[in-house]
Amino acid sequence: IDGDGSVLMNMGTFATIAHQRPENYLLVVIDNGTYGSTGDQPTATSLGTDLGAVAKGAGIREVHTVDNEEDLEKMLKKVDRGVLVVRVDPGNASVPVICLSPEEIIERFMAECARPSE
Repeated sequence: IDGDGSVLMNMGTFATIAHQRPENYLLVVIDNGTYGSTGDQPTATSLGTDLGAVAKGAGIREVHTVDNEEDLEKMLKKVDRGVLVVRVDPGNASVPVICLSPEEIIERFMAECARPSE
């Protein structure tokens, strides 16, 4: 499961799926038309970019787009590979901002990586 903003920032995702053609991988893209984690700035999908068409253009054979709960439920029962774009209204839950600086996050990550595995 990924968001439209993330997919737009990592377009190689579609090319990789098209090239590898996994038989047991379904990428579900939640398309709310915003970069939700950075302040709800509009993404290109809010201006007309169609991620389903982009996925097909990258060579993914099985691409579906839904925009309501009923169709989503049907597709999740029917589709087991490719890309499923789920168009939803913009809006995010109000969550607190991460209170750590980027440097603190890096330090914590590196310390965790250095810990011996159990």
